[in-house]
Amino acid sequence: MWGELISIGRGFGWDGGIYGDVAMDFYKEVFVNQLFEFNFQRILPSAIVHSGLRLMGSELNRDSAILGFQTLNIIALVVGLFVWGKIADELRLNIRTRWLAFIGLYLNYAFLKQMFFYPVLTDALAFTLGILALYCYLKKWRWGLLLLVVVAGFTWPLMVIGLLILLAFPRQDTVPFSVPGRLNLWSALGLSLIWLSAVYFYQFIEGRYPEFGLPIYKPALWLSIPLGLAYVFWLFYFALDEKSLFSPRTYFQQINWTSVLLGIMAFMGLRWIVMTFSLPGGLGNSWYFTRLSLDTVNRPLIFLLAHVVYFGPFVLLTVFVFKRFVGCMHRFGLGMSLFMLMHLVLTLDSETRHLVNVMPFFVAFTALAANDLQWPHKYYWGLAVLAIITSKAYIRFGPLTGIEYDFPRQWYFMNHGPWINQAMYLVQGAVVLGMAGGIYWMLRIKKSTRIAHP
Repeated sequence: MWGELISIGRGFGWDGGIYGDVAMDFYKEVFVNQLFEFNFQRILPSAIVHSGLRLMGSELNRDSAILGFQTLNIIALVVGLFVWGKIADELRLNIRTRWLAFIGLYLNYAFLKQMFFYPVLTDALAFTLGILALYCYLKKWRWGLLLLVVVAGFTWPLMVIGLLILLAFPRQDTVPFSVPGRLNLWSALGLSLIWLSAVYFYQFIEGRYPEFGLPIYKPALWLSIPLGLAYVFWLFYFALDEKSLFSPRTYFQQINWTSVLLGIMAFMGLRWIVMTFSLPGGLGNSWYFTRLSLDTVNRPLIFLLAHVVYFGPFVLLTVFVFKRFVGCMHRFGLGMSLFMLMHLVLTLDSETRHLVNVMPFFVAFTALAANDLQWPHKYYWGLAVLAIITSKAYIRFGPLTGIEYDFPRQWYFMNHGPWINQAMYLVQGAVVLGMAGGIYWMLRIKKSTRIAHP
């Protein structure tokens, strides 16, 4: 709260300029000037800040709006930490794994720097909504998930679809079974070819450029495309190795039609409100298709590098235990399997902050997959120190003048995939490779003593 504040927009930032204006004068911005649909679906944090300032009798100015968002973010993170403790109890994580999960959740650029450097956004509340969604699903709280659908509809709209999936298919504790006939292999091949076709169409037929960030570095396409293809195949080869995903009978057995009806009603209500009170247009959703295909070959594995830079070295642990990770996620029923498959696709997006709402799910299943590790204490301390160092929380970015690809503005944009310049791509890539080697050594070479699940 007392740290460095983004210099753009006098503390509001780019997108935050809209959210900050709404926080200062909610009625005027929402009902008189009106917002585009894209921004209208993210007005809840601004509404909370506006209401809080009025209740406190504070002046509705720029400084108070920023302070309001900072306070809201801190409250959201504290609530999230409390609920995460309940999730750890539900998953029966041991004490070492709880500390490992804490490192994954909070010791990274996203929370040690971004959340306070650029507070006038919806990210902190979206993160806490993700934690609440995981808890409600694990506890089979239908009405809690339904309430979150409504809240997410005005905070983080992409989250709504995932919540509807969790609502339709409640938790069912199951034993994962591999698919017969190598269906996961053929499905992974098919999805890889679809991705490759999209890249070929956008790049070589339409000649389209990425919507945001640096243009594609064409001399590296010979490496970017095969590595992207390998990632997509690897992702789905393991993630689709679950028999229930290919069983129509399982879908009918696990679906809850009452929840489906409630979800449809909530979704239709949200759409009516949005269409009635907002203006058509804005960023829209079509850009996301190019983000998941064309932008992924901007530089080799730029999306994976961006995730480690933004969420810290814990992401590398997820990669190394991925086979066990997907086994853990399939243990909780079809709803969780479908939810996670949707968001595994979204890992192709190199603007990592778009995944902040689902990060608690990734941390939870990584922790569960690593719950039988018994590393020496120095490994956990070492990972925590490494996470803090790579978070850049101690670096003062200063005024973000110039263009995104040059310093000093690159201090900020080197942490957001589409805008990482070539030099920082190489430097940070080398750091990530070094961390990957260290974590691999910790997992494989140093033969960890394993303990049984409690």
